[in-house]
Amino acid sequence: MTIAVLALFVVVTGAKLWLAAHLDLLPDEGFYWLCSRQLDLAYADHPFMTALMVRAGTDLAGGGTLGVRAPFVAAGALVPILLFALARPLVGHRDALMAFDDFEAPGGETLEGVRARVLDFVSNLPAGRHLVFTHGGVIRILTRDLGIDRFVPNGTLVAVQWTQKKVLFTHPPVD
Repeated sequence: MTIAVLALFVVVTGAKLWLAAHLDLLPDEGFYWLCSRQLDLAYADHPFMTALMVRAGTDLAGGGTLGVRAPFVAAGALVPILLFALARPLVGHRDALMAFDDFEAPGGETLEGVRARVLDFVSNLPAGRHLVFTHGGVIRILTRDLGIDRFVPNGTLVAVQWTQKKVLFTHPPVD
C-alpha cells in the first residue's frame, strides 16, 4: 500500500510539474512575476510572499512558466507529506494514510460524492447475490455504513448482507 501511495504521489507531482512548465501563465501569475522583479513588503492588494516565492522559483528554475509555478507545486506537494507526518505519531501508520477523509482531488469528487454514487449503485442492484470487485475506498464506504471503519488490506475478501446491513466476514489475503 505504501509503495502504491508513494508511486501515485510521484506520478501526480511529475504531471503537475510538466503542466507547470508547458501551460501559459494566467494573468494573475504574470502579475506576480512582474511584482517579483521588484520585491517590496506589500503591493496594492497582495501580500509580498507570493512575489517572493515567484522570485525564488525564477532564480532557481529560470524565468519561464516552471520557474513561476515550481514553488507552488512544491508547497502543494508538501501538504500530504506534512499531514502524514503530523497524523502518524497520533494515530499510527495505517490510520495516517487514511486521514484524507476531507480530500478532494482537483476536478474530482468529494468523499461524500463518491459515497452517494456507491450507495446509489448498491441500492439499485436487483435482489440476489452479487460479486463486486472494487478498490478499498469503495469497500471502506460500504463497511462504514455498516458500522465498521477500519483499514482493509489490498486483496481482502469482504462479504456483506446489504439488505440486513451486516458484514458477514472479512478474509485478508494470505501471505
